[in-house]
Amino acid sequence: MEPLIHLIIPLLIVAAFKPQLDKRLVLGLAVLTILPDFDFIVGHRSLFHNLFFVLLFSWVVYLIFKFIINKGRSKRVLENKNAFYLSIFYLFSHLLLDIGNPGVPFFYPLSNKLFTLNFLLLTSSANGISNGIGLMTKTSFTLNPLIQGTAMMDAPVITTFGLLLFVIVAILLLIKLIVKKK
Repeated sequence: MEPLIHLIIPLLIVAAFKPQLDKRLVLGLAVLTILPDFDFIVGHRSLFHNLFFVLLFSWVVYLIFKFIINKGRSKRVLENKNAFYLSIFYLFSHLLLDIGNPGVPFFYPLSNKLFTLNFLLLTSSANGISNGIGLMTKTSFTLNPLIQGTAMMDAPVITTFGLLLFVIVAILLLIKLIVKKK
């Protein structure tokens, strides 16, 4: 998934479902949404694209908030926890958005397999003309070797799927805001 979508989708979700969170915290930690892609230095979708990295780095964020940013401020315990949970959400959202082909090595370094989930929504057509009646889904879950993820060289800034996903989340956010005002 492209970096802009990794950033925008989680921010919209947090804005929709946790509007009471401190905006400085939400925006300050938003850089974590693209952090896993910095593993391209050692082989993309390897070192930072796994659950161990998500948990370890979130714990580091918690410790930074507890002992450096909010040191001596006992009333900031909630902010420390919010930073921890927000960092888990941001980092894990990156993994979920990357779960399409070629996949994500959720259990790296214990396993060198990429977990892939692909979903297609298809319409049937007769003689090239869609009749709109036959909708079907095609879902596949596969395990790919890690080399397929580490060999990726091109990373688009935005794709059709990313734009579509952004539009869907933005529409859901608008619906939530409209319903909330009524």
